Amino acid sequence: MKNELLDDDFSFKSINSRDDIKRALRGIGIDSFYEHKNGSIIVEDGDAVKLAIYYEDGLVRLKPKFPTIGNSLQILASAILLGIFLFIIPVPFPLQWVIAIVGGQLISYMVHMPKTKRLQERIERFL
Repeated sequence: MKNELLDDDFSFKSINSRDDIKRALRGIGIDSFYEHKNGSIIVEDGDAVKLAIYYEDGLVRLKPKFPTIGNSLQILASAILLGIFLFIIPVPFPLQWVIAIVGGQLISYMVHMPKTKRLQERIERFL
């Protein structure tokens, strides 16, 4: 099958090259993207919201990217959690750092993934 957009509902669209994808992105007002060395197109929307678009053999596939480690929200959430575990809830030394960093990443993921899904839906509508 040629020229398919593979997503959750298997919609069919006419895309013939990566240039068509870039043109479509510019057409809907998305200018913040670049081509990765693996051939995918990475669309960015802010600090940690990223979406990869793969074009292989006439098939277009969109894949949400995990929020960037070390983004501003993760750092802030980790600092707050560390403060809680240092001063309010006593936790042994190495464990408090691990819980704060992992907790900050989890909070970042929960905040940024809905934004990434909205970006994916926006691109799927127009691509």
